[in-house]
Amino acid sequence: MPGSIHAQRTDADGVGAEVAASYRYCRRLCRQARSSFPLTFWLLPPHQRRAMQALYAFLRLSDDLADLPAVKLDRGGVTSPIGDDNERLKQGTAIAPVPGIDAAPIRTALYQWRNRLEEALQGRPTHPVHPALVDTLRRFPVSPQWLYAVLEGVAQDVGPVHFRTFSELYAYCWRVAAAVGLACLAVWGLRRGVAWEQAEPLAVAAGIAFQLTNILRDLGEDLQRGRVYLPGEELEAFGCPVESWSRPCARAALGRLLDWQVARARDYYRRAKPLALLLPRRPRAVFRLMLELYQQLLDRVAQAGPDVLYQRIRLRPWHRTLALLRVCAAGW
Repeated sequence: MPGSIHAQRTDADGVGAEVAASYRYCRRLCRQARSSFPLTFWLLPPHQRRAMQALYAFLRLSDDLADLPAVKLDRGGVTSPIGDDNERLKQGTAIAPVPGIDAAPIRTALYQWRNRLEEALQGRPTHPVHPALVDTLRRFPVSPQWLYAVLEGVAQDVGPVHFRTFSELYAYCWRVAAAVGLACLAVWGLRRGVAWEQAEPLAVAAGIAFQLTNILRDLGEDLQRGRVYLPGEELEAFGCPVESWSRPCARAALGRLLDWQVARARDYYRRAKPLALLLPRRPRAVFRLMLELYQQLLDRVAQAGPDVLYQRIRLRPWHRTLALLRVCAAGW
């Protein structure tokens, strides 16, 4: 359990040139991201915003490693000669796994990336994201173990992915998302008088909700990469094994399965919602905006039904703007 994480002001002035350049690097990565998360950071005071950008940049680079068929990890980040292999999804064509993906170089790159994180934490940064990340961990009670947990979860994305039970899926979601939620909570702080033990399970529930939403949104894209996150037991219970998903006769069963999955994700959102009342004002606004945006994504998944396999579920910029206005109108 972290030490005191109640709302605090952290002086970020006077950092060295290397750390300042690293924070600028992280800010650029956030601006380039196709995600709703970095948008919410601008509601935070500057010292927390910088910390969130540093965390997001590290997590984004880590996640990208598992998504690239051929990777190169250098001082500037992650690069790949592969183009947009989701074009078939955008065109609504049939689902088919991408052939010939060699997982060995990806696993090697992840192993090296983990070692470089360990070296950075020991004072030997080797990537532009490291100085800002280490400075963030110095200023806030973010446990390095949460970062290592994320890397363990990302490693599970490499190669074929199959979970037999929801317990297995939950453990994966904890690593890639709930651990992130705990890191966010450590940066945001808590209202005076609120104990970590009160907030921790709510932050975990939020992470699970967000990741279940991501899984449902990316169902078709993940299948192309040999990843099936929905538990095998549940696929069997609803009578829709993976090999049947593209068959018209399985559409009704798949629709029922997706309805059930959406309902479970919504239950985790319900559990997470009280966390807002435990947060200081600005982090509360960030959290409520995150909830709003991701629940909108889940609603779109529910509307798409089985067609989610062939669609790219995204929120348009005006959806994000309206969500921000609603949060502001609610008085944060």
